[in-house]
Amino acid sequence: MFKPRQCPYCHTIYRYQDIIRMKGRQQLCYHCHKPFEVHKRWQILPILIACVLMTAVNLIMLNTTQDITKSTFAVMIVTDAVVILTALLTAPLFTRLVKVS
Repeated sequence: MFKPRQCPYCHTIYRYQDIIRMKGRQQLCYHCHKPFEVHKRWQILPILIACVLMTAVNLIMLNTTQDITKSTFAVMIVTDAVVILTALLTAPLFTRLVKVS
């Protein structure tokens, strides 16, 4: 999951920026020039997990406090923003590079 993405043929490592810039389903390796497919369907997984966790934490915070203050609300917003940003930054790590069959 969090290992570096490699070309399925020559095992050239693709950087994080290279994965983000990949457009389309088929790509050519910049080292061996062989085609491979990019599977991005699992990128939604960290975002879904983050949404479920944020909803659960927010509901717990709202149910445990008797009165919600501006500081409690600010903490919730900052926490949610950090979780969303982390999920969006880790999403490209769930990309798979597969040989064309």
